[in-house]
Amino acid sequence: MNKTVRTPVANLYGSHSFMSDQVTQALMGETVQILDSHESWFKVRQWDGYESWINGFYLMDSSDKYLEKYFFDRHTSQLICDDGTEIYLPFGVELPFEQRDQKRLTVTLPWGIRGELVLPPNNNFESKVQKLIVNARKFNGVQYQWGGISTFGCDCSGFVQSVFKSVGIKLPRDSYQQFDENRRIDMNDARKGDLLFFAENDKIDHVAISLGKSKIIHCSGFVKEESLKSTDSDYNMKLNTKFYGAISIQELS
Repeated sequence: MNKTVRTPVANLYGSHSFMSDQVTQALMGETVQILDSHESWFKVRQWDGYESWINGFYLMDSSDKYLEKYFFDRHTSQLICDDGTEIYLPFGVELPFEQRDQKRLTVTLPWGIRGELVLPPNNNFESKVQKLIVNARKFNGVQYQWGGISTFGCDCSGFVQSVFKSVGIKLPRDSYQQFDENRRIDMNDARKGDLLFFAENDKIDHVAISLGKSKIIHCSGFVKEESLKSTDSDYNMKLNTKFYGAISIQELS
């Protein structure tokens, strides 16, 4: 059985209690697979295989009526609904759409109401990596939130996963899962869009996106751009000493 997330952002937990640790999030329109239940809670599996618990308040029955979805790739998008209400959605929400022209889009919310979105100017990106970097920078200044995946709050791996999803590349949820030894490269060979990993006692606990030339964008306290080069004014010495390895993202080529 599947259900659909009905709120802009829903927190998911390690157990069937709000007192347990938040481990990740789901965004409006995401379909989750129900694995188990306990009172008003459901154990679910998300699109990336991640399993956790969500309170039933955030869910509703799924509908397979619509197939094509629009990916919301602005920091925050405003929807004007048929009933006159306004809803603000974070980067990463995907909703089915009914009508579209060059300036406006009509999407359908999980409970059936339609909303209208004014579309941003059409950007003609030269490459997938260019679009990825532009989308990553939309997160600049977003505050760190453990288990977060959106522009309303994110952690390091949630930030990376959401940005890569925006260009059609699906990565696992946690930083240690995102590391792939078979794609390992030297830090000096990292190009824009590649991933850099950092560890304590050989245990990966942080990930960043390469901007090229030793520059990175990552979420630590908040999303920001820094350097791993000691002569740069924005050099992050502590992070540089924790460097574990880099991997090449071949899908960006």
